Amino acid sequence: MRLIESRPFDYVGYHGSHSRCDIRVFTDETAYLVIATERDDNPGTSVTNMAEHLAWAVWRYLECPSEFTWIEHYRDRAKIGGKFLFKEHFDTVTFKRDVRGRFYSPDWHPVPKSEVEQMTDCPV
Repeated sequence: MRLIESRPFDYVGYHGSHSRCDIRVFTDETAYLVIATERDDNPGTSVTNMAEHLAWAVWRYLECPSEFTWIEHYRDRAKIGGKFLFKEHFDTVTFKRDVRGRFYSPDWHPVPKSEVEQMTDCPV
């Protein structure tokens, strides 16, 4: 796959809060893979709590591709005594679709970084 976009992505979180994550979009011309990274400075709702709404917004932004993989990414965070309390992790997230095509009922599956790098054909 090749990286076609890497940028901050603004979205509306709970109670209308301004929220922001980083997205990286990869494609092989038939499928899209999106990595949504939670930002340390996100002022609003997390990518996890807005998963179905955020993924649906990005899916529409990409003009509704038939093959679409959504991956959430959190960097190492919450440093205490020189060690991170929460280690970097990746999760693939699958969704059900309602009759209007919207995503709902997200289901998270941990995936090793090495597997994400294999899917994208590059370091992440």
